[in-house]
Parts: sequence; C-alpha cells; structure tokens
Amino acid sequence: MPAGKLGLAAITVPAGRHKIDFEYEATAFVRLGGGLSVLALLAFVVRLARRSPKTVISLVTAGLALVLVVAMHRRGFEAPSISPRDAKLGEEARLVGLSLNNARLRPGETLRVKLVWLALKPTREDLKVFVHLLSIPAGRLVGQHDGDPVAGYTPTSRWYPGEIVLDEHDITTPKDLSPGKYRLIAGLYRFPTLDRLKVSEGLDSFGDDAVDLGQVEVIGIGP
Repeated sequence: MPAGKLGLAAITVPAGRHKIDFEYEATAFVRLGGGLSVLALLAFVVRLARRSPKTVISLVTAGLALVLVVAMHRRGFEAPSISPRDAKLGEEARLVGLSLNNARLRPGETLRVKLVWLALKPTREDLKVFVHLLSIPAGRLVGQHDGDPVAGYTPTSRWYPGEIVLDEHDITTPKDLSPGKYRLIAGLYRFPTLDRLKVSEGLDSFGDDAVDLGQVEVIGIGP
C-alpha cells in the first residue's frame, strides 16, 4: 500500500526469509484516460484531414520519423546489479548499495560508480558527495569525483525521508596509474567548510567519515 509523502510501496514483512515480487500495472482510470486520449487524437486527425489533407500527411511523416529516432536511441531500463552496503552518515542519509561498471579496468579508463542512498531526515543543506580512489596500503588519493547528488538534479535539500536516490559518479583513472588493487570510498560533506558527515553506524565504515565501497583492480597498460 502507498505510504508516506512520496506514496512509496510499503508492505509488512514478518521475521524470516521471504521472496517479495512487485508488479506494476495501469489502473482502470489510467487505461480509461489513455483510451480517451487516443479517441480525441483520432477525432482531431479526421477533422484536420477534411480541411487540409497535406497537413495531415506532413504530420504523419513527422510522427513516423520521430518514432524511428526514438526506436534507434531506445534506452535500457534493466535494474543494475546492486551490491548491498550499510553505513549511516550523520542523521541525514544512509548508503545502502552500490554498483560498478567494472571492478577491473586499465589505466586511463573510467570507473562508473552508482550509489544508492536512503534519505533519513529532511535537511536544508545541499551536501556534496565524494567518491575517492585510494592506493593500498598508503591511502594516497589517485582519482576522485566530488559533486552534487545526481549531477545536481536531486540535491539533498529536496530529499524526503524514505526516498531512495540513485546517484552516479565517474572517476577517470590516470593513464600512468600503476597496476594493482585500489580502495574505493565515498561519503557526504558540507560545502564550503569541507566537513564530512560522520559515519555513526553501519558495517561498511572506512574510518569515521567515509564508507568503504570495496576494492577495484587496475590491470595492464592504458588504452
């Protein structure tokens, strides 16, 4: 059933192991609205055809061209493979998962990191996200991406408690980066003070102000 201000799907799950399947389908009102829209469009085309056949031909041609362009640039919406993470940052958010485009890459290639945030508490601050790549064991910074969540389209000042935010960051590794394993960390900080939110609880903390995202391996030479 819908719950909270966002109308998120919510169910009560008893203790134990369960398999949960969600299925989304159009309601009767949505189907009715779609049918009425199609009928209205057909009526408009028929009326326009009686007055100006050439205009209808032009519109149909443009419509077919648009459909072709959309089909050629169709995006995939398959759910990414998410690795669970557990770390609470301040009182504002919790990092609950991440996805990497490739855990093994060559120097000069781009590592794409998708973070899954759970908003916990409203805030008026626009916090910044940092994703850093560190050498092992020295902890030297070799790559990074700092910025607003979702490239600024979903700032933390607009997060609602219970909202899931999918946040993507790209780190282009140096072309002269030495082969080996490197550690990936992430977190939130205030700007311009650069004060990081403390990791108050969770299983995946890296110190007291960052989250351990695991390791990636740099192999061979660059492209």
